[in-house]
Amino acid sequence: MDAVYEVLNTLGRADNEITDAPYWLIIDPKQCMHATVHEVSTCITGPFFCREDAEHYLNGRRYHFSKRAGVYCHSGYASEKYKQFWLSARETIAQQPKPGSQETLTQIADAIEGVVSDGAKWNRGNAKDAFYNLCRQLRALAYRFTK
Repeated sequence: MDAVYEVLNTLGRADNEITDAPYWLIIDPKQCMHATVHEVSTCITGPFFCREDAEHYLNGRRYHFSKRAGVYCHSGYASEKYKQFWLSARETIAQQPKPGSQETLTQIADAIEGVVSDGAKWNRGNAKDAFYNLCRQLRALAYRFTK
């Protein structure tokens, strides 16, 4: 599930370069005497879900490509399923709280409080109180952070 989340996160945050449902390919225009499907497919590496990943791959393996190879942004508009996937990735990321926001800090406090109050057995009585105090401080910080 982490890999799926990483793809969603990458797609949701990628610059679409004014392209509907984009994905990126490395195109290496080698000399093709006979433009068969197989020969053309050897000129394409990808897909990548953001330009940065494609450029990183190309730069890291430059020895494998010709000097004319480059990253190309292509539209997945014709693939209804990919377009829907891309739109849902954008919506998923848009709904996530931004790092450092009150909502994020409150979620952290709720998670800590959930662990503390979830029937956990505490060897020291003060530890539970310390965690509750931490949760209160996080909520206060979240309130001050956004004011």
